[in-house]
Amino acid sequence: MVRYRVNHRTTYQYAEPVTHSHNEAQLVPRTLPHQRVIDSRISIHPGASRTQERTDYFGNRLFYFAVQGQHQKLEIVSDTLLEIDPIQNAPAGRNPAIPHSLSWEEAAAASRAEPDLYEFIVDSAHAAGSHAAAEYARLTFTPARPLFECLWELNVRIHTDFQYAPGTTTIGTSVGEVLQMRKGVCQDFTHLALACLRSLGLPGRYVSGYIESGRADARLTGADASHAWFSAYVPGLGWHDFDPTNRKMPEDQHITVSLGRDYSDIAPLKGILFGGGASTCKAAVDVLRQ
Repeated sequence: MVRYRVNHRTTYQYAEPVTHSHNEAQLVPRTLPHQRVIDSRISIHPGASRTQERTDYFGNRLFYFAVQGQHQKLEIVSDTLLEIDPIQNAPAGRNPAIPHSLSWEEAAAASRAEPDLYEFIVDSAHAAGSHAAAEYARLTFTPARPLFECLWELNVRIHTDFQYAPGTTTIGTSVGEVLQMRKGVCQDFTHLALACLRSLGLPGRYVSGYIESGRADARLTGADASHAWFSAYVPGLGWHDFDPTNRKMPEDQHITVSLGRDYSDIAPLKGILFGGGASTCKAAVDVLRQ
């Protein structure tokens, strides 16, 4: 068991006064079989006039807050203490508990028969199946090849074929553009993986969270910020996560905050404000073992 303290600080600076705003935050990690939240709190500066917590459609923890009164700076700080039981994944992503005889075509057929998976098979705004994504996927998903073998190789290929280059893309960059540029960040690689799976009729989920930032001897790419990876469904055995940015399957350095179809379902912060003009946003994340 590993215990982490997660601190996520986001600061918005506005060129003109904001009179009031309504906001939603997905900053508190989920409770999962291997992950337990011990304590969490979100603080708003200036103070919120109204707050409310609920669970959204996908089971994510959603925090609503309204800020009234003029302000030109808004700071949201999330602080969480949690425990993680390491997930045991065999070397090279080959988990011996998973039957390698299940082909990806058989998995696709079995998944289509499960109604709860439908929304993760069909296209979403940022991760739609396409001819280009299918072409890229079929280099790995060859006829009758075992599903898990395909998933691991897709994870490795994205890591190898694409350069991690912060600042080269935005949330509006399409999967097609990423395929052409061969560069991007974790959300781009996750959307690409999902587009590949959906092009072949396989379900995939977008996972948003954090990765450990304090170990210099085992530092992962994407630390000190929100991170993203994808989850693929294996019939009979459930969801398995893959992090193409770091060429690995999560074990004990990944903390899951939200699950959805793509980034639009799990944005850490979004809202509506009145006034403000131009704005800047700075975010910092610390994930430290206790």
